[in-house]
Amino acid sequence: LEACGLKAYFPVIVSGEDGLPSKPAPDIFLHAARAIHLQPGDCLVLEDSYNGIRAGRGAGMQVCMVPDLLRWKPEWEAYAEHVCDTLQDVLAMLERMPAQPSGPADAP
Repeated sequence: LEACGLKAYFPVIVSGEDGLPSKPAPDIFLHAARAIHLQPGDCLVLEDSYNGIRAGRGAGMQVCMVPDLLRWKPEWEAYAEHVCDTLQDVLAMLERMPAQPSGPADAP
């Protein structure tokens, strides 16, 4: 992100280097939601892997599969509400979605 000049667009970065259990455990997504003060249900996971969509679902988040090397399989429908062929399709999907977060995770 830094080499591409994108790091400034991400106020929080959570990665496997944080010592959290690997996907399909939901820990990395839950940690990220806490770090940005959002409820898991107000988060959208973009994933290109089966373990990633399982982790997103396990975290209680909305999940969008954007297949890359793996192609979409119908049995994954239980884990992802959305499937987009490209990141451009994700942008179009987001423009159609109502933005109504329930508020910060640490709100009373």
